[in-house]
Amino acid sequence: MKEFLPTIVLDGAPLWAFITWVIVLSAHAIRQPKICRLLSYNGPVPSGLGILVLLAASLMTLALCMTAGPTAGIFYWCGTFSLAGVVTALGLACLQSHR
Repeated sequence: MKEFLPTIVLDGAPLWAFITWVIVLSAHAIRQPKICRLLSYNGPVPSGLGILVLLAASLMTLALCMTAGPTAGIFYWCGTFSLAGVVTALGLACLQSHR
């Protein structure tokens, strides 16, 4: 199976997982009314389909991380989630302080 996947996906699994987590966590933050008020965001809130897309992206990230093996994949998935959470929180805090 690994020989059919592009090299950048296999070697860059943690990077792609991190990028996906940042997108998922940022989209989740925009759905929260308190965050929208803090950022003065008055745009449309994603619908129920948006929740399914976020769930699918999280599961795709898990599948991507599992290409490194079961044990390493779980560590990649949880580790990149933690790092992405910190980066997303810092990004939201910076946006809030600039407003």
